Amino acid sequence: MTKDHSNSDLQRPFPGPDVASSGLDISTETSRFFASNPLQTAHSPDSSYQVPDTMMVKTGAESGMNRFCQESFISPEATQMGAQALLSAFDDSGLWLASLVQPQHLVAELRQACSSLTRVVVIQWTRQGETQKMVRLAEALLEAQPPVLTHESGQIMALLASLLGVLRPNQAPRWLAACRPLLKDSVDPHLLTEASKWVGVGQFLAALPQEDRLFWNRRLRHPEDDWEWDGFVELDALRRLSAHLPAEHEYLPMFQATLPPCWWELWRERSLSASASKPQKRSVAPAFIFGWVTGIACVLLAGWFSLGLPVPKGWTLGGSSAPQFSFYAVDSSAPSPQKNSRRDAGKKPVPEKVSPHWQARLDAAAEIAAEFPDLDRVHSLVKASSPREASNHIQGKTMIAPQGTKAHRALLRWLMLDPPADPEVREMATKAAVRLLSSSEMYNTLQLCVYADSPNLKEARECASLLLALGADGLNETQKTALAAVSASIEKEP
Repeated sequence: MTKDHSNSDLQRPFPGPDVASSGLDISTETSRFFASNPLQTAHSPDSSYQVPDTMMVKTGAESGMNRFCQESFISPEATQMGAQALLSAFDDSGLWLASLVQPQHLVAELRQACSSLTRVVVIQWTRQGETQKMVRLAEALLEAQPPVLTHESGQIMALLASLLGVLRPNQAPRWLAACRPLLKDSVDPHLLTEASKWVGVGQFLAALPQEDRLFWNRRLRHPEDDWEWDGFVELDALRRLSAHLPAEHEYLPMFQATLPPCWWELWRERSLSASASKPQKRSVAPAFIFGWVTGIACVLLAGWFSLGLPVPKGWTLGGSSAPQFSFYAVDSSAPSPQKNSRRDAGKKPVPEKVSPHWQARLDAAAEIAAEFPDLDRVHSLVKASSPREASNHIQGKTMIAPQGTKAHRALLRWLMLDPPADPEVREMATKAAVRLLSSSEMYNTLQLCVYADSPNLKEARECASLLLALGADGLNETQKTALAAVSASIEKEP
């Protein structure tokens, strides 16, 4: 069985102790990623400088964080004091703080050759799976005007390239290239080594679907874990990977350390035998043969025309007549356009009728698909899976939609809007949705699912009853009355 892993698919990017369980202050523990420590190199601040009150940030408003950064990040010394004040004010290892900080705030800190706050926030974003914020930070560093050319910004850029090298193979090479000049004489050479390795692995896996890159990103980083390999998702990922693995590659040892030994040996034997059985191409002199044939043809034609012999039928020597032979092959099985036009004349395409109720569900599902494109394949897999295969996805035990994340809640709503055919899978998805979605999310979803010919009407009614039993916190009396009416109809069914 697979070990229980945390939500983030980016956890533990480099070897080392788990910061969350070490009992150490995270602002100190982050220094293990870097050889240089800005806490030791910062100059003594001007004694006249006063750090702004951190209470303006704790209000939760973005304007408070903006104001604090504008007043604090004005010099390297003031920035160091402001960053430490923030880390001290939030005593939850930076979890709440990371939700308030935006990429532009970290760019302002890095511009002042300080990275204390950035290190803490990036690690928390990694734990929470906030990939988009990390991408935005890297892109913001690239696009900042004037450019951010500090050593600390190079460190963070290298770290982001390493963390996201597999997940963002199109962008990570640019981040790696941008950080190299800043770390040319760096005391952190392992950062560039790690970044180069994972960016290279990302290029190797770039042709695979996004869900496969998520899959291999986690397993390649933690090959020592007791991974499960006999499930539907695992076998599907192995099948797609086998088509892309070359017989020789510098990153093959990473896969060998991760994959089941029996599968690796079988694939290795087949790949080597296939490469050995390829026929050797025989060298031919095409230029000589072509010239020889062309010369003979020219001599024959010259002799033909000099004797005044008639032109063979089907040849044209000039004029406007069209040639009777075409260089391109014609598919005789293709229907004639004229025949198609006569046959289809007067006929109009018959649009497929979709009920207003179902169209509303499709529109809501399309919004989820647009916001979470990685869930498209997951939703299709769950719809076609057995209860055993669908269980991990529904319970949030996967890397694409870990339990508690926005992606997992979106998947549960999508499974209610476009439900699986298997009634047991539908029931599993419904119960998980009641437990994990907020009352307002659940109520809005049920509004779209309760009508006469709804494919999951029975599950929607049971869901309304469960929601009321759990208290339906956050709903007003009108909404609770509507839920009661829906749940009461269960008893009236024959």
